[in-house]
This record gives sequence, C-alpha cells and structure tokens, in this order.
Amino acid sequence: MKKKIAIIGSGISGLTAALELQKKYEVHVYEKNSYLGGHTHTHEIFEGKKKFLIDSGFIVFNNKTYPNFIEMIKKLKVNEQNTNMSFSVNYPNTGTTALTLVSDKVKGDGYFGGSDGVHTVQIQITNFVGKLEIQASLSSEPGSADWFSSPMSGQQQSVDTTGLVLNATTSSVTYNVATTNIKSYNIVGNYVWLRAKISQFTEGSVNAIKYNY
Repeated sequence: MKKKIAIIGSGISGLTAALELQKKYEVHVYEKNSYLGGHTHTHEIFEGKKKFLIDSGFIVFNNKTYPNFIEMIKKLKVNEQNTNMSFSVNYPNTGTTALTLVSDKVKGDGYFGGSDGVHTVQIQITNFVGKLEIQASLSSEPGSADWFSSPMSGQQQSVDTTGLVLNATTSSVTYNVATTNIKSYNIVGNYVWLRAKISQFTEGSVNAIKYNY
C-alpha cells in the first residue's frame, strides 16, 4: 500500500509537487478556491454585456530561478516564448481623481541569500503626470508597513566637496507636467522583494516598468 501525502494548495508549487510525488505515493491535493492553478488562472471580466477572458500567470519564469519547473514544462510539451518582466497601466484622465497603484512583487537577491547586486529598471511613460518609485522590502512576507523606497541612480551626476564625481540618487521621480520619455535607473541592494509604485497619478500612461530587462 502506498503512503499517503497531502498537499495544501494547487498553485504551481502544489501541482508540480503532486505530479512528481504521485509516482511513488497516493497524493491528495487540497484547495480552498473553486479552481486549480493559484496565480495561473483565467478571469471573467464583464464590461456591460461583454465578457472578456483574461489570463493571469505566475510572476517569474526564467532559467536561473526555476530550472526544475522549466524542465517539467518541457516534459509536458508546453510551448514558451520570450518576454520581459514589466508592469504597465493606461489611465484615461478624468481630471478629478489621482490614482495610487502598486505592481506585483518580484524576488530580489536577498530572497536567494545573495549579496548586493546591481539591477536595472527602465521606465517608459507617455504624457504622464504623477510620481514613480521602486519600493523594496527586507521581509520574507511583507506587510504594508514593510515597504520603503529604494534609492535609484540615473544618468545625472553630482560632485562632492573633495571633487569626487558621484552618481546622483533619488528615491522617486515626480512629473508635474505631462511628460513622455524612457529612462533607466540602477538599484543596488540585497532586497528580498521589489515592486513598482505609482502615486499622484492624474494623467497619461505608464507604458512599462521593466526590471532587469
């Protein structure tokens, strides 16, 4: 008689574990939702009488982070395609409301116990009015109070009293008039999690915020 194993949750981790363990054990998967897949799910979105099916997937999918998962995907003959990790939003300005939005969090060097690393973030905006920042957390399970603005260094430079040329850093970028541009910033730190935050957002579009693009 096979030993029994219970798996709590039917997200990517739970389903992968069930697939591998069922070869030797009697596996039972428990899920509180009415569907399987966790983050990977098809959402029904209604706009008036029209229904749209929107797919959401797992946050990260790369060889460095998930080699075993990718190997499983290949065994299941699931197709893949290249993309980048980005966060995008288009907001039609009504002139009456300022939005605050945050992206999903992505894993930083600290999540894997790594040392400080240099990460590049590219921000693309069109006619944008608002404030942009990259937030970081040192907590493995961050709450709202665990996030702080990560210093970002760009192409601007400053000179200290000794004559040393330094890269100027900023904790956020604010645009008070409609601005269109593409800018890149460097972030250094062994943060556990990173995310993008948009606030005071009244006009235009954030076309993309790309992390290690």
